[in-house]
Amino acid sequence: MRADRASRDESTTEPVWTTALRALVHVAAAAAFVGPTATVSGTVASSVGALAGVLVARKLASGPLRLPIVLALAATGLALAAGLHGVLSDAAWLARLTGPALALRIAEASLLLPATTAVCAALRVSSARVPVVGVIETVALVGATSSLLAAHRGGAIHRPFAIADPIRTAGGDPTFAIVLIGAIAVALSVLALVTEQRAGRALLHLGAIGALLASIVGTTRLLGPPSPPPSGEGLGLRGQGRESDAREGSDADREREQEDLAFRDEYRNEGAQAPVAVVLFHDEYEPPSGIYYFRQGAFSEYNGVRLVRTSRADVDQDVASGFPVRPYELRAAPASGAWRAQVRTTVGLLADHLRPFGLEAPVRLEPARNPDPRRFERVYRVHSAALLADATALLDAPAGSSDWSDAIRRYYLEGPADPRYRELAERIVREKLPASLRDRPFARAVAITSYLSEHGTYSLRSRHAGAPDPTAHFLFGDLTGYCVHFAHAAVFLMRSLGIPARVATGYAVAEEVRAGGSAVLLRGRDSHAWPEVHFEGAGWVVLDVQPRTALDGGAAPPDPELQRMLADLLRDERPLPPDPTWPAIARRLRRSAGGIARATTAAVALALVAMALVKAWRRLAPHWCAPASRPRLVYRAALDALSDVGWRRARGETREAFAQRLATQLPALVALTRVHLAAAFGSRVAPNDPRTLWRALRAQLRAAVPWWRRWLGTLLPWTFLRTR
Repeated sequence: MRADRASRDESTTEPVWTTALRALVHVAAAAAFVGPTATVSGTVASSVGALAGVLVARKLASGPLRLPIVLALAATGLALAAGLHGVLSDAAWLARLTGPALALRIAEASLLLPATTAVCAALRVSSARVPVVGVIETVALVGATSSLLAAHRGGAIHRPFAIADPIRTAGGDPTFAIVLIGAIAVALSVLALVTEQRAGRALLHLGAIGALLASIVGTTRLLGPPSPPPSGEGLGLRGQGRESDAREGSDADREREQEDLAFRDEYRNEGAQAPVAVVLFHDEYEPPSGIYYFRQGAFSEYNGVRLVRTSRADVDQDVASGFPVRPYELRAAPASGAWRAQVRTTVGLLADHLRPFGLEAPVRLEPARNPDPRRFERVYRVHSAALLADATALLDAPAGSSDWSDAIRRYYLEGPADPRYRELAERIVREKLPASLRDRPFARAVAITSYLSEHGTYSLRSRHAGAPDPTAHFLFGDLTGYCVHFAHAAVFLMRSLGIPARVATGYAVAEEVRAGGSAVLLRGRDSHAWPEVHFEGAGWVVLDVQPRTALDGGAAPPDPELQRMLADLLRDERPLPPDPTWPAIARRLRRSAGGIARATTAAVALALVAMALVKAWRRLAPHWCAPASRPRLVYRAALDALSDVGWRRARGETREAFAQRLATQLPALVALTRVHLAAAFGSRVAPNDPRTLWRALRAQLRAAVPWWRRWLGTLLPWTFLRTR
């Protein structure tokens, strides 16, 4: 009881500025929570309800009602609001009276205004009575505000649309606005807990939070937007550090990348939905397989267990080793011709990568101007020789290259000595191919990938990493694994048949993601490893394994709006400057002024209606109240009537002195004041019926004040606010 009384006293002495600050936080949180799904009128109703809830809680926190009763009243209010909303939503008479659109807005407001009032009041009273509940209140406020910005996660810089669209139209970057809004939301939520009674300490807290807010915004502007979390690092694509601008990477980088392409029992591709790059196409190209492959690295050297990055200088010369600081061409890259066509692309990296990547078979890399260094880590152009041939065109092509030495050919055929690889490969060829195709390298390679696709199961969880030969454990075991397992199995089976093959890594994304546009958005989940086979005249050709069974659910395609926005940023397309002519400016001002005027008018009208209802309730309450409350409520109604005509008690003036000042015109006020004070101080003498005195007072008021003044005061809904 003492703790409860102490908390009530504390709430009573809470500074007005603290209550105002709490009201601001609750109003902002309510608007942020309902804004994305409600209409403007619904958002206004929710904000007004939050304000009313905080003001009501200020009175209830120091009142006689116990906390369980307050919570029960709040629950009752929620139930009544839901019931009223249901009734008004189905009310045909309301739709006929106001029109369908206005009827829906009224029904929405009938739910949001009382519901928000009940929730905010319950939170505030609970926090005032039980201080530990303040933590719950803060969490609720932060959660409500964060819901507005939740859509921005995962690199979706174009969301929420209500915030991002105007910023993008003005040529800005929504990221900093999102960071600023989030920081302000956190700061205001923290301020909601500030209950310092001394102004100096309160200003100190405000200054500290302001400095924190400035540091968050300043750091974001200096360091740029947050980078996507590492993803694809298990395939040698990304790292924590940025590689130097050189054509040849360091030995440390080579060793790290060799360790990255490893077999794992549980592959956690964190940040899988975050965008890591965007690729612009400058030439039309449709891949024969329906999938765009962006190669970054190749693993061809067999180390006795798996394939690693080569340590030789005369192989894999078609793989880019460093980001371009000047244009350079890749050696041993395939030439454009009957099987390949030149495709030009621009790559904008949104996250650090160890090496550059390009469409399928990069031929030339060039540096490019970065249109937005805060958004893109690097920008470069790639000229690729993209494959045009289908399976029929490559069917007669010999495997390997006539330019290779015997040592290079043996290098691309090295693999495990386990005879089961060759036995399985020969069985696949016999079962999959007719006799006329069994000696064709391309048909043999396709048969192997087809077998793995039919019998394999894709899963990021497996149990092969601890085996002496993880590929054999996968291939001759449950055939359950992810892309590294399938790529190794395909390459080892192909090499056992004398087909030169290697594992390539990079990104793979379906052609449908492009959606008819000129850009493709790459995410962390698009990182991939696939087998490649070399054919005379065509170079290294992608022959990927696509398991028909997958234990891990597929993810949704990238948001086309985000893809389009990032592509526009990479193109450095700025919005058209606003028309400087005065007519255009005047039209925009009129539209803005009209929207502000409508919102202001709606808010003022809602406030006037609320005040009119409160005034009417105060005037009619004496007729419905219990006899014990009648002296107080009749006296309050009498003071409201006097406020209507401008007769109010001055500051410091007692009730008795006020009654004596008006005794000549209103003698009934003296008797009514005595009845009120006697009831307030617990007099046991039965007082006169206050309703009789109230009728006499109204008659005396009609005689003392002109009728137009009394009617004007009655029509003004805010006069009771000045009653003392």
